[in-house]
Amino acid sequence: MERLKIRFDVFLKALKTLKKPIKTIKDIGKDDYIYDMIRDSIIKRFEFTYETFWQLLKELLEEEFKIFVVGPGNIFRESVRMKLIDEQELQICLEMGRDRNQTSHTYKEAVAEAIAKDIVQYSKTMSAIAKRLENTIPKIK
Repeated sequence: MERLKIRFDVFLKALKTLKKPIKTIKDIGKDDYIYDMIRDSIIKRFEFTYETFWQLLKELLEEEFKIFVVGPGNIFRESVRMKLIDEQELQICLEMGRDRNQTSHTYKEAVAEAIAKDIVQYSKTMSAIAKRLENTIPKIK
């Protein structure tokens, strides 16, 4: 139980750090010299936010439901079955995983731009799920 609360807190902090550069980049034109640095910061912060996100769901499945699965995709699918996320969120979570796997190729400008654009939606989805989980995690026995 305590590990789950700690993991949730770590995820919330990671999500908060992801939102900061997303807000900043909206105010910067693509021709601004710091645009690329902020975009790359968004991508890097997405990587660790995504990792803490699926690990939180894994911990929740194990602690609350005694379900042990391996791999983010399977964890997201089980999370739908346990009604932690819905079908639409599942699709977004699976897209997040694909983009996370692509982040090592962000030296390609087109890949970096596409991923950074998608991260805005991912951040909103993770925030919505976090809000629901916030009501669930403290209630876990």
